[in-house]
Amino acid sequence: MIRNFTGFAFRLAATALAMATFILALVAAASAAGPWEGRWNTDFGELRLLQGDDRVYGDYDTTGMIEARVSPDGRTLRGAFNRHDGDWGLFQFELTKDGRAWTGRWGWNDDTTLRQGDWNARLTSSRRPRLTQAVDAPVYWPIPMYEAPTAAFETFIDHAGMSGAGPVDSQLVGMWNLIGSGRQHGTLDIRRSSRSLGEVHGTLGVWLSMGGNVAHEGEIGTLRFTRDELVVFIRSSEFDGEYRLAIRLAGLASGRMEATLAGEGFSDPVTLERVGGAATPLDDLAADEPYEDDLPGVGVSGPAYRLIGVPAGKRLAARSAGNRDAASVGSIPGDATDILVLGCEPYMEAYRYEELTDAGKRRVLDASWCEISHDDITGFVPGRYLEAIGS
Repeated sequence: MIRNFTGFAFRLAATALAMATFILALVAAASAAGPWEGRWNTDFGELRLLQGDDRVYGDYDTTGMIEARVSPDGRTLRGAFNRHDGDWGLFQFELTKDGRAWTGRWGWNDDTTLRQGDWNARLTSSRRPRLTQAVDAPVYWPIPMYEAPTAAFETFIDHAGMSGAGPVDSQLVGMWNLIGSGRQHGTLDIRRSSRSLGEVHGTLGVWLSMGGNVAHEGEIGTLRFTRDELVVFIRSSEFDGEYRLAIRLAGLASGRMEATLAGEGFSDPVTLERVGGAATPLDDLAADEPYEDDLPGVGVSGPAYRLIGVPAGKRLAARSAGNRDAASVGSIPGDATDILVLGCEPYMEAYRYEELTDAGKRRVLDASWCEISHDDITGFVPGRYLEAIGS
């Protein structure tokens, strides 16, 4: 009898231990949603946030709702607050190393400079909060941004320049007719480029780089390029105001892609039809096909560069970020030429750079760290070592 009781007690203890382990696993899973989830005591009331992958949303105290997206490294949150009284704005929060606080800035409407002031917080609970304002989990973007979000708004929200976007899909390369409302609006010419991820040219009076920082004839930019969707912003003489063209890539191989052209107060379906039919077989594309002769050289990334000022026989270290404390990612010979400049920090608009004198451009480079590509090395070097070939 004692032996039977001992066995029963052992089984009961084992069952209790298994249940406790299961409960702890549930608790751990509940707290593993993401570092942004929980209750935060902020400069402007309590934020109760839920996180799912890169989306963070929740309550802005009793005032309204929060909708935001996490950067690829998980440490930066960019989003919008949407108040019940109709006021709204943008914010950016930087998580501290211990994940228990953030430092941030905010601004009204789509002011991405966030000049209004600080917005800091400390975590009071990492437990999943119950929401009272942002209920049922729809997307809580401010109403003015639902139909036709501005380039500034969505480029900011999507962490443009921080994503790891891949190269342009070779099947996208070519001419596409843009057809809507029974007529052709123009053509898009999508190209590969040695200077950027890819480029879109068009008879709509625009061209843009998929790098997102080169524009011609208007405020143009890309906010997203994935395997499923390409989104561009358009301003042209044909269209009044700013338009957003979202192209669904599902029909890419067939030579016919569906898209949505959205403007202020409207959203219309359009179609992109490849000129000449289905996609060119990938084997027929020359991987090193040059485009330098027919692409404008715009901004600091326009020309090719060479190194200057490096002592004979020495090499210049390229770093993982634009500062001397960043890790070295390799080095390039002191007499290297045909260097591609991908961009410089501090950032300067391409058109402003083009308006500078040669001496002015030299001063900009001397005060910058520039991301360069040469052979198999991509990294940052001080701009004072760079000189545009032909200058």
